[in-house]
Amino acid sequence: KKTIQLFPKLDIAYINLANLLSYKGELEKSNELYLRCLNLKDIDINKKIDIEVNILINRLVTGDFKTIAKQLIKAKKLIKIKSIEITKDTKVKNSSISYANFIEQLFPLLKEKSKEKIHKKVPHIGESHCLAFAHQEIILDSKIRTIQPVLIQGGKAWHFCNTQPNKWKNSLTEQVKHHKYSDEVFISFGEIDCRKNEGILSFSKKNNKDHIKVCKETIKGYLNHMESVLKELYKKRYYFGIPAPIIDCVLTDEIDLKRKQMIESYNLILKEEVISHKCFFVDVYGLTKNNNKENNKLFMCDSIHLSPNCLSLLINKYICQ
Repeated sequence: KKTIQLFPKLDIAYINLANLLSYKGELEKSNELYLRCLNLKDIDINKKIDIEVNILINRLVTGDFKTIAKQLIKAKKLIKIKSIEITKDTKVKNSSISYANFIEQLFPLLKEKSKEKIHKKVPHIGESHCLAFAHQEIILDSKIRTIQPVLIQGGKAWHFCNTQPNKWKNSLTEQVKHHKYSDEVFISFGEIDCRKNEGILSFSKKNNKDHIKVCKETIKGYLNHMESVLKELYKKRYYFGIPAPIIDCVLTDEIDLKRKQMIESYNLILKEEVISHKCFFVDVYGLTKNNNKENNKLFMCDSIHLSPNCLSLLINKYICQ
């Protein structure tokens, strides 16, 4: 705030403050700053893409269905211009563009929340996977509930397992302050930890460790931290597993095979640990796997995220306790 007072034309100051407010869950204030930043002169296209996509994400989280479609068009238009240029900005390529592509696939599948009936909300805390069911209605304990996403961008189970303070832990602590209206909570983390070129496999290879052992350590630390924050706030805690992997059969290699084994083990360990904490486990893996332990591609929005169409099936038939 002081920097903005001293240098009112410094775009990065607005962006940093807006990002911080997003991690605190203050999304309207965050969008106000992003929009102020867009009104500054000479902002490069990389920053514009980041800003427009972050506004898009915030509007999806808040359920502003009227503006999401227009905002998506604005973001995709910039991305199209960007794709013509040569860039080394991997952050924009891997994060903002990925989010825009995901929301482009997701938004047509979401049912707009009813204006006539206001149902009690259930917070869904997670990284991008919590957006898959944004503002959708479900029947939970014989009562209609609306799912409210609580986004912690880029959050990994490892971030919560880590004993050191970090922005993802802080974001969780800050954001739950805004979501004390429910006895139930959904939690979705772990998919990023189980990707091919990052997370557990990458860490295990680099440090010469057994990936199954790393899975166990990560899951235990992750759940211990989550329970320390959430147990007193929510009576019923539903931890979502991760989908079976979609593997490119043409380019399959040894890491793909190891990843397939690891994802099966990750879900089994997570299920066991969740139940030991007397919580509910949502068996996403059981829903999405085929006989070859790969993704059956029946319930996905894209190659990573679930489709909102599978929500009722998950809740009705794939909950373990």
